[in-house]
Amino acid sequence: MRAALLPDRGVVKVAGADVRRFLNGLLTSDVTKVAPGAPRYAALLTPQGKVIVDCIVVEAPAKDGGGFFLDCPRARATALVDRLNFYKLRAKLLVEDLSEILGVMAAWNGSGATDCGLAYPDPRPAALGMRIMLPPHLVEQAARELGAELADAAAYEAQFPSVPWLGHALWAAALFTAGLTAFYMFRLVALTFWGAFRGTKEQEAHIHESPRSMTVPLVVLASLSAIGGLAGIPSAIWKGGDKVGDFLSPILLPLAGAHAVSHEVAASTEFLLMGLSVAVAAGGILLAFSWYAKGRGETPARIAARFPGVYRVVSNKYFVDEFYDSLFVEGLAKGGGRLLWDFDATVVDGAVNGARHLTIALSWISSLFDQYVVDGLVNGVANTLQAGFRMFRGAQTGRVQNYALVMGGGVFGLVAVYLLFR
Repeated sequence: MRAALLPDRGVVKVAGADVRRFLNGLLTSDVTKVAPGAPRYAALLTPQGKVIVDCIVVEAPAKDGGGFFLDCPRARATALVDRLNFYKLRAKLLVEDLSEILGVMAAWNGSGATDCGLAYPDPRPAALGMRIMLPPHLVEQAARELGAELADAAAYEAQFPSVPWLGHALWAAALFTAGLTAFYMFRLVALTFWGAFRGTKEQEAHIHESPRSMTVPLVVLASLSAIGGLAGIPSAIWKGGDKVGDFLSPILLPLAGAHAVSHEVAASTEFLLMGLSVAVAAGGILLAFSWYAKGRGETPARIAARFPGVYRVVSNKYFVDEFYDSLFVEGLAKGGGRLLWDFDATVVDGAVNGARHLTIALSWISSLFDQYVVDGLVNGVANTLQAGFRMFRGAQTGRVQNYALVMGGGVFGLVAVYLLFR
């Protein structure tokens, strides 16, 4: 087993009563599934969907104080804290950058345990091993407890598979593209200015120079292209001469917290690459002139006759347009259009109209219930009270004599009952 302290990693702590709900609403992973020993890989995005920072979300056990710890690029820890504080508003949370007192150690090619810090498995591929958040001065002790050989961060990065030939392959593809561009651009020049006219005589009689509204902008663009080339002199020729590169450098935004880094090469290597690029472009130009200006297109015609299948595929741009036309224009738009129309008319419209009819039926039932049940209960209570009022209204004459008579009768009745049942 091997272990290494990763100096480019930082730690941000987020704690509080609302922390799980808060992080779950901001990060791209389901934080409700995060538990001690079960971290999740997540990212914080801008409203437009760009990555601000990626991190591993780790929950500390309750016996250790709880809270969530975010294993993130150290260069982006401050930005992460600022963004979380911006979003927390009135939430009862504490957000702090602990990168100065806590580091992140990676351990791989084995398993082990340590009490020197917060240990957790890396939730990404298993080959990444485990990580431990701990004070940097405890790294050696943690490595001993894990039974791991302590290495540097470069050893951790070196364990991952790489494709050393990819850069050379991409450069070769770019070199081929440069030669191909030079070839077809000067083929166009040769056919336009030195080739035989391939249209009718009537069309040839109408050929004329473009107006200034077209030629002047083209001249300006060509001049600016030349100036741009002179302003972008490689550093091997003139140190600090790449003014165009310096001007465009802000467009290279940080990716997952890492900034773009230019790698210096030996001046001899740079001159070799520049010379090879110019030679390939010059070869494309010479080949175009040889085939289309001097040879009048005879060599390409012989090649096309010898390889008709390849010529047909290339001439038809690999049949991409034909494939698109057959699948989408003639297929889905025409042949499949009826199916899509039927689906829309029966399924989509049926669901919409069915929802409409259901809503109308429910509203009709609701109106009957309201009219005969709710209104019936309310009106029934009112009618009952009014009937009672009408019955007792006759006794309310407003004459004192009548009230005195009723009171006297009541007293007489009470006395009679008393005498009878004494």
